[in-house]
Amino acid sequence: MLSRIKTRTHVALFAFMVTVLMVAVVVMIVLSLYPPDLAPIVAVRAPITTILVTFPLVFVLGMKIRENHELVDALREMVDTDRLTGTSSRDRFFGEMSRREKEPGAVLMVDIDHFKSVNDRYGHLSGDAAIKAVSGILRHIARGSDLVCRFGGEEFIMFISRVDEAQAGDIAERLRTRVKERPLSLRGVEVSLTVSVGVAGRMSNEDLQETIRRADEGLYLAKNAGRDRVVIRWDTSTDARDGARTHSAPFAPPGTGQLDFAS
Repeated sequence: MLSRIKTRTHVALFAFMVTVLMVAVVVMIVLSLYPPDLAPIVAVRAPITTILVTFPLVFVLGMKIRENHELVDALREMVDTDRLTGTSSRDRFFGEMSRREKEPGAVLMVDIDHFKSVNDRYGHLSGDAAIKAVSGILRHIARGSDLVCRFGGEEFIMFISRVDEAQAGDIAERLRTRVKERPLSLRGVEVSLTVSVGVAGRMSNEDLQETIRRADEGLYLAKNAGRDRVVIRWDTSTDARDGARTHSAPFAPPGTGQLDFAS
């Protein structure tokens, strides 16, 4: 009951229930302790006094409990949410993923290209604006079951629930394209951002750190290949081909006939 006191209506209901309980207790005490000739008289007056005293006191107590709940919720929101972008914090991301350890899907590692140059040329406030813009696109693309987390600085991680390789690649490419097609006005200058994306599939029961490692490898390959592209390292079964440890390529949606998305 106490955990549900979140509105003034809840507070009033809590005070009412406690008051009714106290009235019942007082009546029982009066009837059991007072002599028969006085009990009926006292039993009428005692509940009125109990109501006048108990309800205001319990109402004030309920308001304090409500304030404490609001404070706890605010603190939890601060811990769970990145203040700049509104995305999940790392703690919340890994906490949620630990509860979804058997859920398959894909992990996207996303990094804003040449971000240091944005900060150096236009200032840190413009860098914050760039981070917020990319996070907004990520949050717009994400479905209700997906998780978006600011992993650190200008890097994000996204878990996409229950998708195959083609679907994950399509989402990553949609993200890359939307970022590139939506320039920002930074200090009066139109600036086109780009992102590099590494994609890895997460099988049921697979250790999340292993999936993140492959996605990070994909991101590293995307950066080294010229940035502004998607590289897929879907699973460990494609690690070896022609003697190479890793076989990866920028993702091309069906029908495009191309692999390189670099401008």
